[in-house]
This record gives sequence, C-alpha cells and structure tokens, in this order.
Amino acid sequence: MNYCPKCGTKLENDHRFCPNCGHKLYGNAEVVDGLSSYNGDHEALQQVAKIFMIIMTILAGFALFPLIWMVPMTVYYSHCIRDGRKAGVAFAICTLLFCSVISGILILVDENA
Repeated sequence: MNYCPKCGTKLENDHRFCPNCGHKLYGNAEVVDGLSSYNGDHEALQQVAKIFMIIMTILAGFALFPLIWMVPMTVYYSHCIRDGRKAGVAFAICTLLFCSVISGILILVDENA
C-alpha cells in the first residue's frame, strides 16, 4: 500500500497530489511504501547546514568567547542528524543568530526541523 510521505494518508497509485494534505507526490517527494519519509532532500540541507556551522566555528576561532556556544551547537546538531531527531525551531533561530545565518536558514527551511 502507498502512503503520502508528508501525512501518511493511504493513496491510490494514480494520485499526483495527496487528497488529505495536498502534498505533491511526484518530483522532490515520491510515494513511498510504508510510512518512511521522502527521498533525501532534507538530508542534503542538513549536511550543508552542518558544514556551514563547522566553517563559521573555525572562522570564529580567533575569538574564544563565541566558541563557548558554537562548538556545542554544532555537536548537538550533528547528533540530531545522526539520531534522526528534530533540532527544533528555537534551535534553528539560535543558530541563525549566534552561529551561522546560512545554517540557521537551512535548518528552518528543512521540513524535519
């Protein structure tokens, strides 16, 4: 049986949009068997966000004070990615303000955050 990757609604094979949530089923997200998530665009966003966090942490290394929060934030986000947990909107906003604007925006854009 096919399910919508966004809301989990059972689908017929000919649907192009989910009748429940309106999610587009072909393109970036595909119809999936079971209740697994869509095919990996969010993984690319997560990796790019993590890379920008690491780059900004290295660039801010000249001032020790920012490292007090940048290193733990980067480690926490890496653990969230590894464990498949959501980082949360509050964390994304703190990342945007205190670590890297690009990383914060990418975390906010990621639907899993």
